[in-house]
Amino acid sequence: MNKPHGLVLIIAWSVVLLAVLALFVFLLLGGRFGFSFFHFDFGFSGDRSSFITVQEQSLDPDEVESLSVNWISGRVRFAVGGDTVRVMQRGPSDLPEKYRARIDSRNGALTVRDGRGGFHLFSFGTLATDLEITLPEKVYRSIEVTTTSADFLTAPLRAGSLQLKSTSGEITAAGSFDTVQASSTSGDLLLDGLAAAGSLTLSTTSGEITGADMSSDSLQVSSVSGDVRLSGRFSGPVRLKTTSGEVGLDTAEAPSSLNAHSVSGDIQLRLPSDSGFTLSFHSTSGKIRSDFETSGGGDTFLHGDGSHSYSVSTTSGDVRLEKYS
Repeated sequence: MNKPHGLVLIIAWSVVLLAVLALFVFLLLGGRFGFSFFHFDFGFSGDRSSFITVQEQSLDPDEVESLSVNWISGRVRFAVGGDTVRVMQRGPSDLPEKYRARIDSRNGALTVRDGRGGFHLFSFGTLATDLEITLPEKVYRSIEVTTTSADFLTAPLRAGSLQLKSTSGEITAAGSFDTVQASSTSGDLLLDGLAAAGSLTLSTTSGEITGADMSSDSLQVSSVSGDVRLSGRFSGPVRLKTTSGEVGLDTAEAPSSLNAHSVSGDIQLRLPSDSGFTLSFHSTSGKIRSDFETSGGGDTFLHGDGSHSYSVSTTSGDVRLEKYS
């Protein structure tokens, strides 16, 4: 190794070591930090109980047909009520100007952005602030929320489309929509009471996906290691895919078609007792157990009139078919 190159490596690793040590001490002392490709901040977020309203704005609901929010850290909460659209940001009293939300309303679209802007890949609560938006009850054209580490919570809303995306923040959503797309890397998706007249598309990497009293005419769910547990009424095509997470689906109505795949996670399906289906099962070492009376042989199982076509495959995960009650 030549000396200049070796010296560069020593300096580089020294910087990395110092950064790790500084991070360890900072977290040990209760600090919080954030990182993004375009920002690097250190700061203490403060106790949420000490937050004050740092800015507030009211708008005419007739001028708001769609809503778009992009927030980095803290919490985003939607409430329903009143006769005006109210946007309120809460945070510490000494909140720097760059952390104040950017609020814009034009051509029927309300846009709220975290004051720091830019593209943030990671954020671990850097001077976290809360965003609270109160919406009068009506049907909105579209709602889109993107967060980095901020949690998102909404009261039941109605809109044509709902798009939710988070890196590590938890998403809690309910309401009635035409289409829904919700995704998270490591945050959980909590979806009790969520209904989509059209398509419902859900995905996580390691976060869990759960929901009760749901409904959709088309359901598509994918997860790498997070578990999936959904119940409700799913009448249209259903597609379930996971690598190692377990999948559980309870439906009061037989899906028109179903395709479920898992590598090592188990799959549990609860279907109406009077549903007729033809099930194709493929697995390397997984087993299938069924509470339904079936006929057929090999990898094909027929129940009732066999009118619905279902396909389930695993590598080592087991499959359990149970009667919905």
